[in-house]
Amino acid sequence: VGADASSMLQSSVTNDVHALCAERLASAYAAVLTPKGKIFLDVFITRLDDEASGEKIGFLLDVDRARVDETTNVLKRLSLRKDVRVERACDAYEVSVVLPGAESDGGGIGFDPRFDGLGRRGVTRRDAKAPASTSMDAAHRVLRMTHGIAEGVSEL
Repeated sequence: VGADASSMLQSSVTNDVHALCAERLASAYAAVLTPKGKIFLDVFITRLDDEASGEKIGFLLDVDRARVDETTNVLKRLSLRKDVRVERACDAYEVSVVLPGAESDGGGIGFDPRFDGLGRRGVTRRDAKAPASTSMDAAHRVLRMTHGIAEGVSEL
């Protein structure tokens, strides 16, 4: 969150964050690289809009749960001397996945940015009515592996 959030992310990830700002994408899949160019982690980036005004107020980053603290610390270091506030949002938001063929329109979440054939994936508020979804369960993992799509640094 903050005035410099877009530019900080744009210079830190491998996808076009400005496309999210221009509302051409619901979410983006990217990698965060180390200073030596190695993949530190993969991340789904979702634009966070103010519910009342609809204005962009920041971004939600969906990262591997085991790397949340480490990611938070790295982002805080990257945001030094910038108008950016980095916060953990695990308690307020959750990842929802709607597999292809499910009897749900996705509840407003977009298609998985890696491949439409994975169904829908997005970040939803825990207190909101989530779409009929699966958690990151075995069925989703099998579908990803069938299409050769990795998730998390351990699979990259």
